[in-house]
Amino acid sequence: MHILGVFLPLEDYVFIALQRIFGIGNCRAKKICNFLLITKFYKVKQLNRIQIIQLSQYIEKNYNVGVDLQNQIKANFKNLVQISSYRGIRHTLKLPVRGQRTHTNSKTKKKIKYI
Repeated sequence: MHILGVFLPLEDYVFIALQRIFGIGNCRAKKICNFLLITKFYKVKQLNRIQIIQLSQYIEKNYNVGVDLQNQIKANFKNLVQISSYRGIRHTLKLPVRGQRTHTNSKTKKKIKYI
């Protein structure tokens, strides 16, 4: 079953399957299920059409998830670089942004390419 373009396995519990969507973690998935009165023992295959529609509409209306969230994160990085803030400069140099030491560590950070 697909919700917001993400495949959710039929045998998984709903609150666990929702965590496959980028931007929804454990706490947010439980809040969504509680709001829509879906118990934690519901499996994805037990949802009817109305519940699936309510689920997708509620997530789209109240949360920024999926590709939209990824685009927003990239835009935030580009904004930091554009305004030449300290964090933006550190991102472009591929160095740690939040004050970590760079003498011996930060090898992982130098490997990751954000922009």
